[in-house]
Amino acid sequence: MNLPQVLDIAIGLLFIYLILSLLASEIQELLATIVQWRAKHLKKSIESLLVGGGESGDTELAKARIIANELYNDPLINTLNQEARGPIVSWFRKLAKFWGDLWFKMYCWMQQKNARKQRIFGNKNSGPSYIQAETFATTLFKTIGIQKLLQKASGVSLEKFSKELIEDIKSIFNSFPEPDFSDEIKSHLSRELNLLEIGFNSIVQDLKNNKATLNTSLSRLESTLNIYLDNVRYFLPENSELLRKIRSLSIQTFNSTNKAVLLRSLQRSVTEVLEDYKILKKALAEPNGESYIKIQEIYGSVKDLVDEKVINNLPDSLVETLAVIAKRTQIKIEDIDKELQQFQKEIETWFDRSMDRASGVYKRNAKGVAILIGMLVAAATNADTLHIVSRLSKDSALRNTITERAIRTRQGDDINQVKQALENVSLPIGWSSTNLQQQAAGSKEWRINKWSFSYLKRLFGWILSAIAIAMGAPFWFDILGKLINVRNAGPKPISHTQDRPPES
Repeated sequence: MNLPQVLDIAIGLLFIYLILSLLASEIQELLATIVQWRAKHLKKSIESLLVGGGESGDTELAKARIIANELYNDPLINTLNQEARGPIVSWFRKLAKFWGDLWFKMYCWMQQKNARKQRIFGNKNSGPSYIQAETFATTLFKTIGIQKLLQKASGVSLEKFSKELIEDIKSIFNSFPEPDFSDEIKSHLSRELNLLEIGFNSIVQDLKNNKATLNTSLSRLESTLNIYLDNVRYFLPENSELLRKIRSLSIQTFNSTNKAVLLRSLQRSVTEVLEDYKILKKALAEPNGESYIKIQEIYGSVKDLVDEKVINNLPDSLVETLAVIAKRTQIKIEDIDKELQQFQKEIETWFDRSMDRASGVYKRNAKGVAILIGMLVAAATNADTLHIVSRLSKDSALRNTITERAIRTRQGDDINQVKQALENVSLPIGWSSTNLQQQAAGSKEWRINKWSFSYLKRLFGWILSAIAIAMGAPFWFDILGKLINVRNAGPKPISHTQDRPPES
């Protein structure tokens, strides 16, 4: 057997593997769609991410599933799940739901843990198969209320600061002897101070209502105080000691150096907010307790801060993980205004790395399923690798036909063209009487005395085919192209027509 013949046999065998791999891929893709393997694996991976991975108790896993369900109920993620419509698709979905519900009931009955077991998608029948890292981070912040807590704490801090500033201005007025002002001037000064207080309260409310940032609010306080100084300047002498002290208070409070320190003191860091979650859980459990009073001082209230369902089911491991990420964020960036943005980027990186590991797990599981499907396809099509090699080595016409079809298909660079090969080529597979007779004839040497091992040979051939089918169509498509290139390599044959003399 020369090298070109060996190459033709290999090309023919790989071509058959390619066809069967396409069939197996279609079956696996159909099963993955009906049973929602990708969506379920993604949901379980997110639950494992929330609970901290590793081995966790049923209670922690149940809490993580509740938080994951809250994430999936958010419009940003809920809109990603766009189910196909139509009577056939709906029928398959109902069938999958029926078997899923039946399995779930049997599992709960066997485990006797109805209260602790929950459906994978909660009250929904399906979920998205892919979630972007940015969408996950944004939804997580919204669900557990990190941004809301930061906004609430900033509002309370700014409100205390503005009141202290008003009191400082009042104390400056009170520290001076009663000036010899007319009642009209005193009325104007009192009115301006009231307007300043109203302006400060409006700025605080805008911050509490998430209409402005803390940095912007401080700048507005400074501008409002300067307007107040310009207004009262008309009622006080230019060299007034009272006016000088109020202006000095404004400069000392809002100069660039002190403003940065003030911003840091008023803004609660992400790390501090995450530490408050444990205190908040105790505050909800013990109203009017020490934790309750502490949370009330920081955020102004305990109720309506975060959904109690989320707080009570928030895994401690998740809070600790987020706290570690928050501390890493503080090391990387010092600008407090950009701390939350950087923290979100770190969450996105954390999610991406976890999903990379989850993707590897899914591929390993899918490979195991592919081998099972490959075994079913090999048995259903009677794809015996040993018989296929034997037929290709003995039947030159069959070998040349399959090789030619494989070359044409590979040159087209379209893997979908391979599907047409089943109609155009008589492959040495299947349960036809002709193929079975040829298979039986090739199994005669598999005999010891009176014992025949033809079925063992066929089983072994199926196993080889199943392993090859599980490698996937793209793998065999690339290998097939390389073998064809090797086969076609070599010097170009010389055309004899070039040696003929020109016709007269």
